[in-house]
Amino acid sequence: AGHFGADGEYLAWLEADLEQAQAERHLRPWVFAAGHRPVYSDTVHTELQAAVEELFKKYKVDVYFSGHEHSYTRMLPIYQSQPEPGYVAANATTY
Repeated sequence: AGHFGADGEYLAWLEADLEQAQAERHLRPWVFAAGHRPVYSDTVHTELQAAVEELFKKYKVDVYFSGHEHSYTRMLPIYQSQPEPGYVAANATTY
């Protein structure tokens, strides 16, 4: 949470929210997450990747939206820096 919360507070909130979203997929089949910094861009932001990527995989987050960089980037679904070949039936998050 940066300096906006106690250590671990943001990740605890994120996991609880993703767990609820996963339980309610019958109501909303897509799960989106958003944050300020990208996990992947022209480089891999390893600290953020280490913090959130396993949660995104565990709760099957479909798409992660981010800002921070002043250009448009769209990627294939990626997990542990390895892209999948397409978007249909992907097993990873699209960043």
